[in-house]
Amino acid sequence: MLEPIYDQEIIAAIPADTTETRVIELWLAQKQSLQTRRAYINDVARLKTFVNGKALRLVNLLELQDFVGSLDTLADTSKHRVMSAIKSFYSFCATNGYMRFNVASSIALGHLEDTTTERLISEADAIRMIALEPNPRNHAILRLLYIAGLRAAEICGLSWRNCSPIGDAVELAIFGKGAKTRKVLIPSDMWHELLALRGTALDTDPVFASRKGAGRLSTTQIYRIVNAAALRAKVKVTDSKSLVSPHWLRHAHVSHALDAGAATHVVQQTVGHSSQTTTSRYAHKKASESSAFFIKA
Repeated sequence: MLEPIYDQEIIAAIPADTTETRVIELWLAQKQSLQTRRAYINDVARLKTFVNGKALRLVNLLELQDFVGSLDTLADTSKHRVMSAIKSFYSFCATNGYMRFNVASSIALGHLEDTTTERLISEADAIRMIALEPNPRNHAILRLLYIAGLRAAEICGLSWRNCSPIGDAVELAIFGKGAKTRKVLIPSDMWHELLALRGTALDTDPVFASRKGAGRLSTTQIYRIVNAAALRAKVKVTDSKSLVSPHWLRHAHVSHALDAGAATHVVQQTVGHSSQTTTSRYAHKKASESSAFFIKA
């Protein structure tokens, strides 16, 4: 029996036969991120509602295309994620014999516009966000997000046992995306700032504990800390509806490290990108040269 990996009330909201429910559980069990599992089950529930509770194995291509059309009111990124989830589910079902055909195989996801430039903040903005944070714990969180390029979930999962002093630096064992562990070195002054928060915490305790008890901070709390810091520092964003999130500081780390001369492979290893191609994209986000200057008109 699989341990619960999502809110039981969410799966209960999907009227389905026992076999379908079990297949959904097995599919979700492949997803390492709790956030991904929550989003995916909601996406399947959206499809289930659209087809009026019909068994998902009986949904045909026309119904699926109508469902895609119903998503046009969503932002492009949200629509892309919903369809990624649905395609993943149907692929899993076909591969494992629950369905004879993958009815979603012919649904194209399309290409998303690269909006990384809209989520890049300047070095001055990042430093101001950190400097104006009055709370010591939150200050350390902001600084570590930026200095090490960590994800919000990686900050939440960091325990004292994951920190190993090595000479003048400290090595952090980061359990990240894809269930992969990478080693990240941080400077000694960052380590001393973290140590000032430790108190009597045990090796197994989280580095960043919740104020409401000994438990870990949630990613939602990390988001609130970062967004509050951005508002305090009056960070301007391209889209007035956008909220500065922890990932913005991760983007900033990559871009600013490359600008400062860090080797692409070093930045890749630090932030845990799957390839240097992903990392190198950030080296081209600011136009410092253009062939337009060679044209006389």
